[in-house]
Amino acid sequence: MLGLLGGDVRGAETHSKDEALQRTMAIIAEAFRAGKPEPLTSLLPEGGKVFISLEHFQGTAGYYGRDQLYFILQEMFSDLKTVRFVLRPQANVDTPPPRGQKPSQIAHCIGEWKYSRQQGPETDTQMLFVLFQKNSTWSLLQLREAR
Repeated sequence: MLGLLGGDVRGAETHSKDEALQRTMAIIAEAFRAGKPEPLTSLLPEGGKVFISLEHFQGTAGYYGRDQLYFILQEMFSDLKTVRFVLRPQANVDTPPPRGQKPSQIAHCIGEWKYSRQQGPETDTQMLFVLFQKNSTWSLLQLREAR
């Protein structure tokens, strides 16, 4: 499909989707690096809930609203110091859809997180994030600690 200026509109839509997803991933990474829950809670859809499973961080798996997520993350971050956090999309996120199909509105991302507790050894873990796109905005649907 050609746009008014002769460009491929599908390419522009995919490019803007990638930019929006990259911005959302940058927000997540910065929240973990800084140990601040505010950026993550801003990714919840208004009035929505997110599935959280952080059992190694004294959390019970379940669906939580924005305020609950804030306090869960605040407690988790207060005891930890991030050494390194790198977030990457799973391989299928960057794959363009077959011709004639819409791009996926779901993105799965993996965070490689190295942290230490107060006066403790460094620990490596993986965090799994499921993001959902609606009206060109990406929201957090799930946050799980990988096992």
